[in-house]
Amino acid sequence: MRPAWAACWRRSPGAGAAYRRRRGVRYPPMANLLSGSVGPLPMPTDGHLIHRLEAANLLGRGGAGFPVGRKWRAVAERANGRAVVLANGAEGEPLSVKDRALMTTRPDLVIDGAVLAADAVGAPDIIFYVGAEHRAAQAALRQALDQRSRQLKARVRLVSAPAGYVTGEESAAVHFINAGDA
Repeated sequence: MRPAWAACWRRSPGAGAAYRRRRGVRYPPMANLLSGSVGPLPMPTDGHLIHRLEAANLLGRGGAGFPVGRKWRAVAERANGRAVVLANGAEGEPLSVKDRALMTTRPDLVIDGAVLAADAVGAPDIIFYVGAEHRAAQAALRQALDQRSRQLKARVRLVSAPAGYVTGEESAAVHFINAGDA
């Protein structure tokens, strides 16, 4: 007996062409995936990642649906080397574990994302903000950062967020990092 999810991995010949005929390719990154051009991603050059985000019309997940490329371009154009990338992994929702699971099991991906963001916007600093109660996530991030410390151009800090429902909210996180209370 095959698990139900096994069908997700099957690919029939011509499936990509059928998708394009039926609905068109609405998302440019999907066009690359469907054409079979997958593999290691090249490191983006200056402005390339922001351009790709704008072309993909990727929207933020913060409720307002603001275009990520536009936000990153605004930061890159105005930061003058003062930007900071804050990787906020302090989940306040009691049953939410997605950030903690990703930081614990794949800290390299979290670090890669933060490094790409910092390079794109010209940020010399990256802060990983993780709930103090999430010791496994902090340990995994710390170990991954230690292994890559010589390769990172940005200054990196790991900050323990205090326990609490609101501490992961972005303005509370920034206030805690700057003033010591959330």
